[in-house]
Amino acid sequence: MKLLVLLYISCILFVKIYSCACGKWDDEGSCEDCAKGYYCDGTNKIICLLGNYCNRANVCTPNPCSIGSYCPIGTNKKNPDCGVGYYCPDPTSKIKCDEYMICLGTRLISPEKDYNMIFVYGGGAIILIAYMVMCLICTCLGCIMYILYKKRKNLKISPIAKKLLNRKKLNGKELTFAFTDIQNSTRLWHTCKKGMEQALIIHNNIIRESLEKFGGTEIKTIGDAFFVMFESPLQAILWAADIQIALLRARWPRKLLQQPDAKKEGSYFKGLRVRIGIHVGDDYTIIDSDYFGNTINETARFEQNTHGGQICISEEVKIQIERKINVEYKRTFSLENLGKFKFKGIDEHQTIYELKILKLKRKFNTTIPEKDEATLKLIRDLVNNKFPNNPNK
Repeated sequence: MKLLVLLYISCILFVKIYSCACGKWDDEGSCEDCAKGYYCDGTNKIICLLGNYCNRANVCTPNPCSIGSYCPIGTNKKNPDCGVGYYCPDPTSKIKCDEYMICLGTRLISPEKDYNMIFVYGGGAIILIAYMVMCLICTCLGCIMYILYKKRKNLKISPIAKKLLNRKKLNGKELTFAFTDIQNSTRLWHTCKKGMEQALIIHNNIIRESLEKFGGTEIKTIGDAFFVMFESPLQAILWAADIQIALLRARWPRKLLQQPDAKKEGSYFKGLRVRIGIHVGDDYTIIDSDYFGNTINETARFEQNTHGGQICISEEVKIQIERKINVEYKRTFSLENLGKFKFKGIDEHQTIYELKILKLKRKFNTTIPEKDEATLKLIRDLVNNKFPNNPNK
């Protein structure tokens, strides 16, 4: 019995002699101090755990870090700050704030402001609000435009004011204009109404088809007269020549060909005789899709001083086409100076040139054509409404 007691006492003494105290660790029989960042249980030296700190030497157990601090493994400071630009939702996590977050504090568990959340959760609402605002603005603008439209529609504007509002001038844009007219059409309507009804359809079709062929534009018709426009004088003279040849080849009503002003004469006259005047210039104004001005008035005067079947042009047109006529079209056309003429309402004398189609071999009197007394009488009758159904000029 005594032997057992002595053995027990010996064991206790051995443990006390060879076991280290808490806060120290056994280094091969030697008790060593536990360093900061570690804790020691008397035997082992253990690195401070994640989320804990060991800020003193000879620590037996680690201390848990508080919220807002970040304690990685081996922390040797008490509750170290999370740091500016970071937030720590728990002591084991340290998250960097991105460009849409504000993190100015040092012990944040969440960003002070997080605009990502606004975009994520509020983006739909923002888009919806923006859409509603745009709809409201569009509705208001539509109402304002409708009110202004109604007011403008009900506003009474004088004819002069309307012309001023619709007026525009194409400055610097030179255009070529032409007028056509049927010789003695008044007398033909009076003596051969049925024949003229058919002939006018043929006449109109020929002019419009040729306009399309040579790129011309029909501005308007006045009775059986056409007022047309081209981009260049060359287009205009080719169109005029094409018309004269097409009129000669057309199949006219037999009764019309019995009339003195439409009878066949050799191989150069047959059917309606159309005079054409051509001029070029930029002195014009557009009002309500119609053309007015000095260039238009002069063009009309050139046509009025032309015989049926003849093409007369101004000196301005002649200057622009002369080289083409003499080189490319010398076997098709020729130009003849008919002299200077005084036009009504125009101070300066104007030189008239005839564009001759060589294969037609037509000859005309160089004097200004005059209307006979019968034609003048019929015009006076028309003014007095004695022939209201006749579509003549």
